Amino acid sequence: MRGRRSLRRLGAWLAIGTSASAGAAPAAFAEPLDLSRFARVTATATRATSFGLWPRESDDAPATVRDGDPGTSWKVPGEGATLTLDFAPLATRAPRVARLVATWSVAPRGDVVVRGRDGCGGARVVEVAWPAASRELALDPPVAASCWTLAVPGRGEPALAELAVYAAPAGPAPTVANLRGDVASVAPGSVRLLWDLPGVEPHHVDLHYLRDRAEPLSEANRVARSRTARVAEITLPAPGFTTVAAVPVAEDGTRGAPVFAELPARAPATLAAASGVVEGFYGRPWSHDERREMVVRLGTSALGCYLYAPKSDPLHRAEWRVPYDEAALARFGELHELGRRVGVRFAMGISPGIDIAALDPADRAALVAKLAPFVARGFRDFGLLLDDIEDALGRPVDAALGAEHRDLANGLLAALTSAAGEPVRLWVVPTVYSTERQLRFADGPATSTRWGRWIPRPW
Repeated sequence: MRGRRSLRRLGAWLAIGTSASAGAAPAAFAEPLDLSRFARVTATATRATSFGLWPRESDDAPATVRDGDPGTSWKVPGEGATLTLDFAPLATRAPRVARLVATWSVAPRGDVVVRGRDGCGGARVVEVAWPAASRELALDPPVAASCWTLAVPGRGEPALAELAVYAAPAGPAPTVANLRGDVASVAPGSVRLLWDLPGVEPHHVDLHYLRDRAEPLSEANRVARSRTARVAEITLPAPGFTTVAAVPVAEDGTRGAPVFAELPARAPATLAAASGVVEGFYGRPWSHDERREMVVRLGTSALGCYLYAPKSDPLHRAEWRVPYDEAALARFGELHELGRRVGVRFAMGISPGIDIAALDPADRAALVAKLAPFVARGFRDFGLLLDDIEDALGRPVDAALGAEHRDLANGLLAALTSAAGEPVRLWVVPTVYSTERQLRFADGPATSTRWGRWIPRPW
C-alpha cells in the first residue's frame, strides 16, 4: 500500500509540475515595499473615543496605522504609549530598515523615541529620537532588527494615521526556480505550490493566475502572497486560467523575474454559487486589501459569491445618486477580475431606499446610471437592498410600498440586462424581510400575497 501511495503522489507531481521557465522582465507595478504590512502591530494603550468607554477597533486601534485609510488612526492616551511592530512572526529574518515614514492626524508634542531590538524583549540594537511632527526618520546606516517600538508622548492627544517602514536596497534581484504543484496532500480545491531558491532568498513571493504566459502581471491577477518564501497554499485557478506565475520580491520591493507553471483547470465551487459573504454591516467598511483577502478566501473555501453592500459607504446608501470616481471603479474592477480568477462572482450592491422616488423616471434613470459603469466593466451580479429604511420614509411600510419596490427591481433588472446584452443576476432585500417585520407592519401577513411574481418587464 505504501508503494502505491508513493506512485500516486509521484503521478500528481508529474501531472501538475512543469519545467517552469523565467519571464522576460519583472512586473510593471513594482514599487517600494511597505514592510509594516508584514508585522504584528500592537500598542500598550489606546485612547478611548467612543463615549469615553472604550476604543473603537476599526477607528482607534494600533492596526489602523497600516489600513490605508487616512480617516482612522491610533489614538495615544494622555500618559503616552508605545507602538510595537514585531516582524518575527511573519519573517524569516530581521529586515534592514532604512527609513520610517509617519502621517500624523495630530502631531505629538515632543520627540518620539524609536528603538530597534533583535526581538521583542531582546537586546537593543538602536535607539534614536524622532523629532516631533517630522514626517520621515532616516536610519544611516540601515538597521537590521525584528522588533521596532515607538514611544509616543501623550500631550496634545496625538493620533498616528499611517506608519510605513522601508528597507534598504536589497542588491541582486531575488530568484525562484522549478515551480511545481502538489495536490496529493492537500484538501480538494487547493494546490500547494513549491519552488527552489537558487539565489538570493526573497522577502516573499507573489502568485498570479494568468490566461497565458504573455498576459501582463498586475494586481488584478495577483491571487496570493506567500508570507514565507518557500511554500504557499493557494486556490486552483478558475476554469480557463491555467497558468500560474511566481514572482519573488525583495525587502525593498525589487521584483525578480517571474517563473511559470501550468495547472489543471479548477472545478466550479462545490457549494451553491450564491453562497458566500455579504459585506453589508454598519460601521467602517473593509479596506481594499481586506476585500482582496476575502475574495481569495471564498475561492479557497468553495464559496462562490461576494456582495458589496456596506451600509456606511455613503455612495452605496446615503448618497446613492453620486457616481463612483474612476479610482474607485478601478478598485472594484480589480476585485471583480480577481474573483474571476478564483471562481468567485463579485456582486455590486446599492441601497437607495431611504429617499428614492420609486415611481419617478428621473430616479429610476439615476439608479441605472449609477450601475452602468459596472456593467461596462463586466459585472453581471447586482444587489438592490431596500432594508432598514422604515424610520426614514415618513409613510407606511405596506403592500403599496412593496409593489413599488417590486416594479423598481423588475425595471432595474430589465435595464441592466439590456445594457449587458446577456442575463444579469439581481438580488433584492425587501423592506419587509423577516417574519417579525411582516407581522409588525401594515397589511401584515397579507403582504406576501400582493406582490405578485418578480418578473422583468420594462419601465
